[in-house]
Amino acid sequence: MIKLLKRKNHLLMKQHLTISHFGHALITHSDDKVAQRERRVWSKYSVNVFSQSTLVNPGDKYVAYCNFPGHGALDIIQNLDVKWFHNGQPLTSLCEFMSTALTQKYSCKILSPQQNNISFELTVLYVQNADAGNLTCEVYEKDERGDILVAMTSVPIQVRENNNEELFEMEVLPGKYAPSCQVTGSVPTASVGIMMGDQIMLGRILDMNDKMGTQFVAEETNFEGYPEFNCTNTSAIVNHTQHRITCEVYDVDGISCNKILWKRGDTGEDYSPGSYNNINVTCREVTDSRIETTLEILQVTAEYFETNFSVICNYPLSKTIEYQLSIPEGDTVPVSPVRWMIAIVAPVVIATWGLKRKSLDRSGAIAGLVVGFILTISNLCFFSSLLTFFVMGSKVTKFKAEQKKKMEHNYKEGGQRNWVQVLCNGGMAAIFGLQYMFHVGCREVVIDFSHHYSPSWLAVSVLGSLACCCGDTFSSELGAVFSKNTEPRLITTFRKVPRGTNGGITLIGSLFSMVGGGLVGLAYYITQIFLLRESFLDRGPPQWPLLIVGLLMGIIGSTVDSLLGATFQYSGFHRKRKCVVEHSGSDVDYISGMELLDNHSVNLLSSLISALISPKIAFELWRLCS
Repeated sequence: MIKLLKRKNHLLMKQHLTISHFGHALITHSDDKVAQRERRVWSKYSVNVFSQSTLVNPGDKYVAYCNFPGHGALDIIQNLDVKWFHNGQPLTSLCEFMSTALTQKYSCKILSPQQNNISFELTVLYVQNADAGNLTCEVYEKDERGDILVAMTSVPIQVRENNNEELFEMEVLPGKYAPSCQVTGSVPTASVGIMMGDQIMLGRILDMNDKMGTQFVAEETNFEGYPEFNCTNTSAIVNHTQHRITCEVYDVDGISCNKILWKRGDTGEDYSPGSYNNINVTCREVTDSRIETTLEILQVTAEYFETNFSVICNYPLSKTIEYQLSIPEGDTVPVSPVRWMIAIVAPVVIATWGLKRKSLDRSGAIAGLVVGFILTISNLCFFSSLLTFFVMGSKVTKFKAEQKKKMEHNYKEGGQRNWVQVLCNGGMAAIFGLQYMFHVGCREVVIDFSHHYSPSWLAVSVLGSLACCCGDTFSSELGAVFSKNTEPRLITTFRKVPRGTNGGITLIGSLFSMVGGGLVGLAYYITQIFLLRESFLDRGPPQWPLLIVGLLMGIIGSTVDSLLGATFQYSGFHRKRKCVVEHSGSDVDYISGMELLDNHSVNLLSSLISALISPKIAFELWRLCS
C-alpha cells in the first residue's frame, strides 16, 4: 500500500529514521542533603536516557529508553531502582507498574541486547494530545540508609497537530506506471508526499476545480513485487545444543543485508546481523536479487520451544514484509545414540564394579542403576560428579577399616550400601536430575543465572546434593581416623563426646568435608569444560565458581548433617560394647539427640537442604564474579 498525505501549504514527511536525544546523567560526589537538592551523588553507574523521536503522530507509539552501559542485568537489578514518570505521574519501578490500569496505556520491558548493557524500555501506547510533556527516568541506588537518587533525566514528547492532515491509501501492484487517486483540498494549492519506507516521492495536484483534483506521482516509477521467502528451521541441530533457522529472501532487485532484521516474538527483541547473548545472526548477499540470512541459537533451552521468530525484510515500500516461523519442540532436543549408550553401559559397569568390591549389595546395585541412568542421560556433568562421589566415597569408607570396626557397632565389611543408603545419598540428586531433564532436555548447559536461570538452578542443585553427600562421607570416614587423639565436640553444645556420636565434629573432619565436596565440584567443572564448545563458554560467565560451590557445599552439607544428627538422631554409649549406639537401652548412657531420625533419614534431609540452598549460594557467587 502507498500512503498519501496532504497538508496545507507544506509537505509533511513522516519520520522513519531514529533520532536519539541523549540525556547523559553524569554522577558526582555529594552528601545526602546536597544529593537530594541537586539530585546527584557519587556512583559508579552512568545513565543514558533517549527516545526514538520527540515528535509523534496522534495514535502512534512513543518509545523511550533508560540505558546503563558497562553493567550486567543482575548488577543493575540488585543495586538500583529505576523508575519512570510521565508528566510527574509515577509509572513503574523496575518495569513493574504501580497499578494494573497503567498497563492499558503503557508497556515496559527490560532489554539486554548484549552483555553488560541493559535498557529499561517504556512505551506510551496510542499517544494523544494530552500526553505531550516529558517522560522522566529516575535512578535510585540502594543503600543501608535507604534509596538515594543518583540520576534524573527527561525526554520530551511532542504530539504533531493533524487537523489539516488526511490519510489516503491505494494498492500498488508490480509494474511501471503512475498511480493516481482523487483528493479534496480546502485551498487552491497543496503539496502531496508519498512515503516509500524512509524515502519520499513528490507529487502534485492538477486540475483544481471546486476543491477537487487529481494527485499523481511526478514521474513514472517502477514498483517492484514483494520479496519471496524460503525458510527452514529443521536443518541444523548440532550436538543437541544448537539450532539454526535459515531463510532465503529473493525476487527483489537491489536487496541487501542491511534491510534484514530478525524479531523474537516472546520478548520483542530485534536482531540485525551480528552476535548477541546466545544468538548469532548472519547474512550474505548471494546475488543482486537474493540474500541468505541465518539465526543461530547457540544453546537451546525450554524457553525457546514454540518461540516465534520473524524475519523482516524492510522493503522500500511503506510497510515491512514479515515471515513468521517457530522452533518445533519435537525436533529440538533429540537424545543421541551415544548418550543412550553411555547412560545404559556406564551405570551397569559401575554397579558391577561395586558388587565385586563389596561397596554395594544387590539391592544397592539395582538402585544405583536407576540413579546412575537418570543422572547420566540428563547431563554428563552429573554422571562425572556421581562417579567421583561413589568411587572416592567407597575408597575412604574402606580406609583403616580395622580401626573403624572397633568404633562402630554396625560396621559392614567393605562399607556395603543397600538400596536405602543409595537412595538416601543419591535420590535427591536423581529427582532434581529428572526435573532438569524434563525442563532443559538431555544436554549440558553453561551455568548462567542471568539468561538461563532455571537450567542453572537445577544443575547446581544436583551438584550441591552430591557435594553434600561426598563431603559428609569424607568427614565421617576420614575425620575419625585422622583425629584419633582428639575427642570430637557436639556441634550444638561443643562439649566433648565419644567417637561415633551423631553430630560430633572435629576440625580435621570439617576440612575433609571441604575436600570431598571440592572433588565433586572439580569433576563437574572439568566435564563442563571438556564437553561444551569454546564459543559457549566465551559468551557465558566464567565457570570456575563451580569449584567454590563444591567446596562450600561439602562443608555446609556436612554441617547440616551434623546439626540434624545431634538434634534428631539418638546417640548413646553402650557400657558393655564400649561404643556409641543409636538406640536407648538399659546398658546405654544417653549422649544426645532424640529417637526421631536414623542415619538414612538424616542423609536424605541434609542432601535435600543442600540441593535447595546451593543455587542461592551459586547465584551470589556468580553475581560477585560478573
